[in-house]
Amino acid sequence: MTEELTTPEIVKMDYYIIGPWFKIVVITETELLAATTKATKQEDILQLLADGEDPGETLRVFSPMEHPLKRAPLADIQALEWYESTSRSKWQDGPMELKLYYFDQQKEKSKRFKVRFSSPEVRDEMILHIQRLFLKWEQREAPFTFWRCGVPPLLFVLLTFVIFTLRAIFHFFKFGVKIADLPGGIGEKTLAVLQIAYSRDFPLIISAVVFALGWWLVTWWRPPVRTIARPVRDITQAT
Repeated sequence: MTEELTTPEIVKMDYYIIGPWFKIVVITETELLAATTKATKQEDILQLLADGEDPGETLRVFSPMEHPLKRAPLADIQALEWYESTSRSKWQDGPMELKLYYFDQQKEKSKRFKVRFSSPEVRDEMILHIQRLFLKWEQREAPFTFWRCGVPPLLFVLLTFVIFTLRAIFHFFKFGVKIADLPGGIGEKTLAVLQIAYSRDFPLIISAVVFALGWWLVTWWRPPVRTIARPVRDITQAT
């Protein structure tokens, strides 16, 4: 007598299209699935899931090699990590992302992957659903430090400097004079080269630095909060 296999029931689902990609997150009774497929496959995938096809197998088949299916058994979740922004803007990825830590039973090691949802509200709903599966959680919150708040603005300044430096090099060699023809010693020549190369873009560079400093201070004034939650009890039946 053979045992009949049952298709896992979908408990929660979220999906959206971004550019050429269709992104979908599915929570079944036993695992969380996250897939990225071509946007043209959206109707086919949703129809198959509505017809009761196996979610894991369906998403695996439609997932391209460059975006393999991500899956984590709910019973093996070790921690959840997410960021709470004070603005909760849809234009920021932080409030819509969730990092999932779990133990891979086959490879016998801990793994993690990041999931992005369609909105901060949906992400929070998914977090609450996962947390209801466990009796107790240890949760720790930590606002960004002053220097952590400055990482994005500093990267912006660095990128701006690289772009304007490439423009300056092109401008100098195309419209500048020969370095040997410049008067004075090495110091004077270096200053003259910088004046010739950056003269047109200097106000823009200063504006970028001022903008980055303002960005840094505003972020520090109302810093995002990083939350890590770990289950401390065995999984129970979801209600």
